[in-house]
Amino acid sequence: MNYYRFHLDNTRPNRLFTCPSCNHKTLKRYVDEENNQYLPQDVGRCNREVNCGYHFTPKHYFSDHFALPERPPNAILPLPRKPPAQTFIDKGLMQRTLSANANNHFKSYLKTLFGPEPAGYLAEKFLIGTSKHWPGAVIFWQINVRGQIHAGKVMLYDASSGKRVKKPYDHIQWVHALQKWPDFKLHQCFFGLHQLANVPTSQPIAVVESEKTAILMTLIFPKYVWLASGGMGLQEDKFEPLAKRKIILFPDAGIDRGQGTPYEKWLLKAEVLQKADYDVSVSTLVEKAATGTQRQQGFDLADYLIQQDPDFGWALTENDYPVFWNTNF
Repeated sequence: MNYYRFHLDNTRPNRLFTCPSCNHKTLKRYVDEENNQYLPQDVGRCNREVNCGYHFTPKHYFSDHFALPERPPNAILPLPRKPPAQTFIDKGLMQRTLSANANNHFKSYLKTLFGPEPAGYLAEKFLIGTSKHWPGAVIFWQINVRGQIHAGKVMLYDASSGKRVKKPYDHIQWVHALQKWPDFKLHQCFFGLHQLANVPTSQPIAVVESEKTAILMTLIFPKYVWLASGGMGLQEDKFEPLAKRKIILFPDAGIDRGQGTPYEKWLLKAEVLQKADYDVSVSTLVEKAATGTQRQQGFDLADYLIQQDPDFGWALTENDYPVFWNTNF
């Protein structure tokens, strides 16, 4: 195994500093493994790869300085203590949230789209839970291939439209925060990752942002194993269980808010993953189809592919008949 004395600080939670190029607090600094200390404040990489691109490596630093100079103690900050080992959520707690009869707006939306039997299949496949934190709230459990529960994301959806409830505030919370576990350390994995325990490595993986989209696409395009990042986060360690598999990323459409569009950011991440020998590509389907208004709204794959019957709310195929006609339950 190769040994590298200097590396970027990858401790969690991430510790970021002010970038000397763009003045955003987006700089990740390099660490000296021998003394567990940071190198000088300008030695690091800015996370704004598209709009800044600052990267001053230890090699560049030492080529200019020949040796690490004497600096006052407060110029090199000690690293924070390493966090405790990964914590997981008790399976019994998750099981108690899986009641089929509980008031769950998201499950009601699935029944409207696909009918009761396909909706039940999806709820069981993705272990969709129910929370009492808000009446009708859903829990999306993040479970790894070994069946260990990393996290539970609590969200509220409108039962009719299937849209997230964002007024008067964005209804999103975490199970560990609601339980007030003082020592819990959140370390997320892909939503839907547990499916890989039962599928061959030859079956391709599709990654989207939204848990909702991953669930809906499972019926629309069942040839893929659908996973969700739960947002823009595509940290490389999340992909480790996907090694040796074909991966297609389906980013949402969006606008550039200073760090690139969702498509541009996922394209950059794909390039990094490709260098690490992952078989990964980025779909242009949503990027090419979205209008300006749809970009403002965060148009995603489900928005593009799923049309609903105006009278009954059923999800329709491209030939205008209900999707559930194609299912066999």
